[in-house]
Amino acid sequence: MARSVLRAGKILVGIIIAIIIVVIILYSAGVISIAQTIESPLPNDGSVLESSLEYSSEYTPEQLKLVAIIDKDPETYDALLALKKLVIQHLKVDQNLLATNTIYRLLGQFADSPHLPNNIHDLARKAVDSGKYDTVLQICEYLDSTPELTNAPGVWLKMMEALAAVYKGDDTILETATESLAAEHSTDGRCVEAFGQIAYAFRQLKQYERSRQYYQFVVETWPHGPRAIYSQRGLIWVNQKLNNQDDAVAALNILLAEYKDDPDLVECVRPLADSYEQKKDFNTAIRIHQYVSDNRPEDPMAIWSQFKVFKIALAELHENELAETAYQQIWDRFGTHNRIAQVICEAAWECRKLKRHDEALQMYRAALAAQPENDRAIIAQRGIIHCLLALKDYPAAAAESQKLLTAFSDDKQLPARAIEVGDALSRSKLYPEALTLYQYVVEHFPNDSRAITAQRKAATMNIDMENESTAQQVLDSMALRFADDPQLSSEFYAIGEHYRLRKRYFSARVLYDFVATEFPQTNDGMWSKQRCMLMDIDLLDDPNNPTSELPSELQQATDDFIANYTSQPGMVKALLYTGEEYYNRAFRKDPKGLSSEAITEFSKASTIFSKIINQAPIDPKYTGDAYYMTAVGLSRSGNFKESIAYHQALLNNWPEHNLAWSSQYWIGSHYQSLKKQGVLSAEEADAAMEQAYLTLFSKFSNTPMVQDARKELAWMYFQASRYEEALEIYESLVRDGPPDEKVSRWIYNLGQTYDRLNYKEMALQAYQEFVSAYPDLPTAEHARKRISELGRAEL
Repeated sequence: MARSVLRAGKILVGIIIAIIIVVIILYSAGVISIAQTIESPLPNDGSVLESSLEYSSEYTPEQLKLVAIIDKDPETYDALLALKKLVIQHLKVDQNLLATNTIYRLLGQFADSPHLPNNIHDLARKAVDSGKYDTVLQICEYLDSTPELTNAPGVWLKMMEALAAVYKGDDTILETATESLAAEHSTDGRCVEAFGQIAYAFRQLKQYERSRQYYQFVVETWPHGPRAIYSQRGLIWVNQKLNNQDDAVAALNILLAEYKDDPDLVECVRPLADSYEQKKDFNTAIRIHQYVSDNRPEDPMAIWSQFKVFKIALAELHENELAETAYQQIWDRFGTHNRIAQVICEAAWECRKLKRHDEALQMYRAALAAQPENDRAIIAQRGIIHCLLALKDYPAAAAESQKLLTAFSDDKQLPARAIEVGDALSRSKLYPEALTLYQYVVEHFPNDSRAITAQRKAATMNIDMENESTAQQVLDSMALRFADDPQLSSEFYAIGEHYRLRKRYFSARVLYDFVATEFPQTNDGMWSKQRCMLMDIDLLDDPNNPTSELPSELQQATDDFIANYTSQPGMVKALLYTGEEYYNRAFRKDPKGLSSEAITEFSKASTIFSKIINQAPIDPKYTGDAYYMTAVGLSRSGNFKESIAYHQALLNNWPEHNLAWSSQYWIGSHYQSLKKQGVLSAEEADAAMEQAYLTLFSKFSNTPMVQDARKELAWMYFQASRYEEALEIYESLVRDGPPDEKVSRWIYNLGQTYDRLNYKEMALQAYQEFVSAYPDLPTAEHARKRISELGRAEL
């Protein structure tokens, strides 16, 4: 590419003559035919092109909305975006004449906009993606060959043509377009951006070597052209992708040395520094950020570069001295910056994350002192309180929490910050101080959306402090004060949860009943009823008289629940969670879920799951969950045949379910259990298990139970004397064993399989490795015996 462009520069005169000839030929014989292929005959005097977009009756309603944006503020970035979108829409529906007009206006009106190149790039790529490559080329050729169209800069037309060719993979058109760019527009500063966009297009396509060539051409041809710095940065990125680390370093050195006065320096290099940080090349990232701070301290972003030096040195490199120097430079260079308080608060947060609370405290105090009226001052005050709590200086934290209310009473952030601090005080058991903050928000910011949350927190805190009468007063006040607040039902539900989790069931039920009665057709009302059923499970459980029957009260409650909330989103989920309480109890009583007590709990769970399956509307996830858990419960009680049916139903109806792989595994395993029970013959069970596991391997190859299934299948093959098939699996199990397992335990089975196939030498070696690694396992004795026998046979 670069060689072709350089050649174009050397034979510039010849090309210009050739182009003139081509233009004359096209103008006299071909322009009209080109226009005809676009949509309809286009006069080559440019009269078809309009300055307004309102003339056409062909616009769709969506297109007219874009026209309105363009005509409302025609010089804005929004208008530029609307013009681009309009072109794309025209192309999609073959309104090619309208597309031509709109491109003409886009290029002419925004020829000098810094946003135009990126939007042309986007337009070209989307046009190619939608199959309009030839149309774009025809439009570009028509506009470029019409002498009167002086308002549509040729450099952008050629760039659009070249970009379309890049994304289409048309090297012939690309070569022609880039040669024309170099020959006709080399003195136009916009040409630098055009070639940079071509390089970027190749980078997007991961064609890094071609991208590198174009970037290199830009920096060699226009080393100080407008935005050439971005091509120099592009060289760094593509060399990294090509693993040319030395070239990447050299390109970085050139960028920092040659472009220090470029107006785009900071915007260009800060993302570069971030990319080095993401690659964990922290020293290079620091070098770039420090370069910005040293060379462009007046830039608004320089203070953030200096902060990044501090952050990386502290958190990533753990170089305290470097971090201290960087922190001091923040103050020395940017002490009067309008964002100094924000930056220092960020520095304090980095210290807090490392539990360096003393240092963070000093930083927050410094930030507050530097800009007490700044919008970050309240953040600094909050940080001071958090640090004091972490340092267990509770009296000081309490005092500072009062200062939060007095010093920032007019700050619009106060409700949110007061609640945050109240929560922190509560976690440190400073309940009175926390209550003061919550009540302040309720009383002084009654119309704030967080006021009801503060009231709820005040209620739950009084509950925790066992101030029951006060808690009830807060609840009564809450019901009156926030009667029209849409959050009221969810906040009362949350308080009910607070009571329930503390096993204060009576108080919880009062609140749940209130929510269910006052807000019957809401999600909160439904979940309140569900919570009542959960509490009934605890209350109705009789450990002295365990029964597998679901209590009659819960039978009725679950039926009513389905009837009342059938149309409520999440109903099946709520009911499933009710049954899951019994399901989880089974495993709590017995981790394997096999004892009689566990089976009793599974039975009650299955009753609820059955209602979900047979009475409730189908839910794409939770109905499948009901089938799965029913299957598990049945298998725990030994009903493997029924369990298989439920697992198979899950696979048939919800093949994409998140537990489909597990059902597929258990089907295979349960067939072996049926063989042991004598329900199926060995031949029937083995064939069914094999099919289930082969399906598991093909459909769910990356799921957790695959290895277990392979082991079971190999053992089945071995028992059925299908030794070659067993050998294939055992060899892979030994070969692919865990990296920390020097010798696989499965090598014993491998040895046995070799033995049965009469591969004596390989069997001997496998047995020897097994005995050496696991001399105390019960099977080691048999292995030793075979070693002895095989050894004598060798003699």
